[in-house]
Amino acid sequence: MSENETVEMTEEQLNKHIAGVASEAASKAIEDSVGKAVEAAMEPYNKKVTDYEEKLKSVDFQKDVGDATPKVKGQNASQFLRAFAASKGDPERAARIAKTTFGNEAVAKSLATNDFDSGGAMIPEAFSADVIELLRARAAVRSLGPRIMPMPDGQLSVPRVTGGATARYTGEAVAQNASEPTFGQIRMSFKKLIADVPMSKELLMVNSSQVDEVVTRDTVRALANTEDTAFIRGDGTQFSPKGMYHWGNAANRFTSNASSPNDPTDIETDIETLVQGLGNNNVDIGPACAFLMTFRTFSNLRKLRDTNGNLIYPEIREANPTLSGYRVAVTNNIPINLGSGAETEIYFVNMDDCIIGEMSGLMVDMSTEAAYLDSSGTLVSAWSRGEVLLQITARHDFAVRHDFAVAVSEGVDY
Repeated sequence: MSENETVEMTEEQLNKHIAGVASEAASKAIEDSVGKAVEAAMEPYNKKVTDYEEKLKSVDFQKDVGDATPKVKGQNASQFLRAFAASKGDPERAARIAKTTFGNEAVAKSLATNDFDSGGAMIPEAFSADVIELLRARAAVRSLGPRIMPMPDGQLSVPRVTGGATARYTGEAVAQNASEPTFGQIRMSFKKLIADVPMSKELLMVNSSQVDEVVTRDTVRALANTEDTAFIRGDGTQFSPKGMYHWGNAANRFTSNASSPNDPTDIETDIETLVQGLGNNNVDIGPACAFLMTFRTFSNLRKLRDTNGNLIYPEIREANPTLSGYRVAVTNNIPINLGSGAETEIYFVNMDDCIIGEMSGLMVDMSTEAAYLDSSGTLVSAWSRGEVLLQITARHDFAVRHDFAVAVSEGVDY
């Protein structure tokens, strides 16, 4: 190969290289140009997305499209209570707290339009319904599904079965007597259940779903414990509902047969006696029936075994416990210090015959100076503890339409 050919080849390669570089530069220029054009074109849309995201966070937007679903059940009621307490009963300030601190327009509106002149406030029915729903799960009696009937005027009359319908065979053209059950009347009137709920002042202004859960749980627990005590064993004085024990017929109260807490035969007799107490008196013993017992009794039945070591009532260990095919509700609001000092009771009840008459809504009042009894029964001052004391009032009554719909085993020592 000559020197001229070598130079020509080198020049050719150089020209190709220059052409490649030029092409790459041109492509990059086009790419940059197109990219800038696309970015410029998308800028208005990106701004709209950013603005919309900010709008979603704003209270004004929530007001326009409707409030978001609360993060936890009872959140609206909790924030209503906390804003009310933090404002010391000032409706304008309470509404401002609900809107600016909690970002809850629905609660702000209800506080702004509430009547605080009576010394308290009415928790809107839409908010208190969540509390009642939680109460239904927490309170033993409510969890078993009694009939809930409204008492809009605080009064309710319901028929009570005092005698069953009769029937007979007859011939043609023979006079017929009417066959119908005999009814009496139960006059229900609301009783005030007041729950004291102490709350730390430090938590009043904290926007936290965990705080809302604590407030709601404390409220529901206080209402549930007192309500169960009254609905099961209340004596029906002027200010308290009459409970199952006193609505039931005295002939349906049976003394426990268990001579020993671990005697399976005697315990089985107790259970069957309760079921027969309803069945022998023409009370339906279907799925509406249920047992009520203390945790002590429940625990003993859970671990009861036969001589071969087999569990006698394995079904009571299930997530939804049953006993002899019937639901079981456990409550420590049945005493365990009756009789000789260590006795309790087991109830078997047809819940279809149990009625809770209820006025809608809960009422709330507050104080920073009031004293209350703590869990140990000691009188303490809310002021000295840096607390606000909320008083939450529910209004209801309880009745049983058929006195033989309740059977009670007394003197239970297991």
